[in-house]
Amino acid sequence: MPCNWASGDDDVRHVFQVDAIYNLPFGLGRKCLANPGFVSAIVGGWTLTTIASERAGIPVNIIVNRNSSSVPTGDTVNQRPDLVPGVPLTPLAGSSPQLWINPAAFVAPAAGTEGDAPRNLLRGPGIWQTDLGLQKQIQLNERLQLLFRVEAFNLFNRAQYGQPQTDTSSTTFGQILSTVNTGPVGTGTPRQLQFMLRLTF
Repeated sequence: MPCNWASGDDDVRHVFQVDAIYNLPFGLGRKCLANPGFVSAIVGGWTLTTIASERAGIPVNIIVNRNSSSVPTGDTVNQRPDLVPGVPLTPLAGSSPQLWINPAAFVAPAAGTEGDAPRNLLRGPGIWQTDLGLQKQIQLNERLQLLFRVEAFNLFNRAQYGQPQTDTSSTTFGQILSTVNTGPVGTGTPRQLQFMLRLTF
């Protein structure tokens, strides 16, 4: 069927990522404060790292609950609604977590007919996240080296929203009720700070 021709469920259309490593210009062997001393030892030897990433949202498939007697084939799995002509798919005020999809744009098909809404018609929220790391290497002697590192994941603590509710039969249709990642680590978590201390010999 033509209405089944659509983007794949995991299609991420646009991805942008920047990785950077920058040695701060302070300390021995660097531009500033290159002479040995207390200040050089404290502020020197630091390296800044960052990963900034952004990706588009993945497809959203709008569905409707129907009785098997109302569906021509009797198969009620992933049935789609009809589109209401002239009504925008997203709210007039713009998509938000409170209402990402316009409920007025969809209606249940007449009994005995298939819905005309295409598969994976819309897209959910994208992800935008910046991670930052700062580390310092301290040479204790010829054999011993101490590495201190602090990392911030989702530095700006940006809310990363999950997919909207897609069942037009539900009272929460079009709303976003979850975040993209509810686990303790990975992309999409709230801001996290991590500290590391490593001795190499």
